Amino acid sequence: MAEQTVLSVRGEARRTVPPDYAILHCGINATATSKIEATTLLRRAQDAVMAALEQLGGAARTVENEGAPLTWSIGTMSTHDEHDYDQAPGRKGATGRVAAHSPLTVQVRDLSQVGRVGQVLTEAERLHVHDASWAVDPANPAWRAVRADAIAAALDRGRDYAAAAAGAGSARTCLSRVSPRSRSRTP
Repeated sequence: MAEQTVLSVRGEARRTVPPDYAILHCGINATATSKIEATTLLRRAQDAVMAALEQLGGAARTVENEGAPLTWSIGTMSTHDEHDYDQAPGRKGATGRVAAHSPLTVQVRDLSQVGRVGQVLTEAERLHVHDASWAVDPANPAWRAVRADAIAAALDRGRDYAAAAAGAGSARTCLSRVSPRSRSRTP
């Protein structure tokens, strides 16, 4: 019985598709002379941002409203002693102030609202937008197409390798793992 050669191949595919939603990663920050004052300022800033997003029809994200047009999620608040560079000793040192921080993630599924949401976030006190990204839903039909492209690429690669390794003889193709990739583009 002839020894069997096993080839393992990987297929990759990419498609550029319109996004299904935008994700804005933000941070809300406040600095004050005491922890109580810093957290109070932070809570006021959080409340103001939430009220402005509610004015646009948004709501805090829950399991029930995951697919809503506009949702947000505010992460756990943290505090720490503020440090700054001190010229005299030439190193960082405590300023005697306390900094409070809270992450905020805003998800915009109604892409016609991205401009208005951006304006609200830009005008919000103590808020900084760190990152904006676009995403494609797992149920988007493009995923099926990109998986099919990746499978076809893996099969083609397997046939090429089998032909190179064994000559023009018959080769058995076995598909085990496919790695599709998809990315969205800005509208």
